Amino acid sequence: MCMPLACCLTDGADANLQQSLITTVITKLCESSCLSISVTMDGLAANQKTLQLLDCSLDPDHMISMFPHPVDSNIKVAAIFDPCHMLKLARNCLYEYKVLSVPGTGSVKWEHISNLHQKQLNEGLRRTQLSVTQGRRS
Repeated sequence: MCMPLACCLTDGADANLQQSLITTVITKLCESSCLSISVTMDGLAANQKTLQLLDCSLDPDHMISMFPHPVDSNIKVAAIFDPCHMLKLARNCLYEYKVLSVPGTGSVKWEHISNLHQKQLNEGLRRTQLSVTQGRRS
């Protein structure tokens, strides 16, 4: 059975402290017969650096999203950025810059989301998960 085993709030902690904390927590859990199979975090710069210290790579051409378990290097621990938080970051970035472009692929505009929101309101679809009434939301 898999279930969340720990939640560590590390506001203001640097990558070295976070790497040490993650290693210690995974080790202590293992000593209690709990196997850690993944670590989930948001996309803050300190968290990205923490993953690099854990031997992960965020380089798109050489992505490594698993690191060796600190007790048994034959076991790999998956490093996962929280998808909901990453979508919020993308939404907030799009709101801030209004247009995001990917060379050779195309672009997306905040105007598209605003137009969709207005269409939903006009057609009576009042209950949406996308909160754009007053701009970006957390």
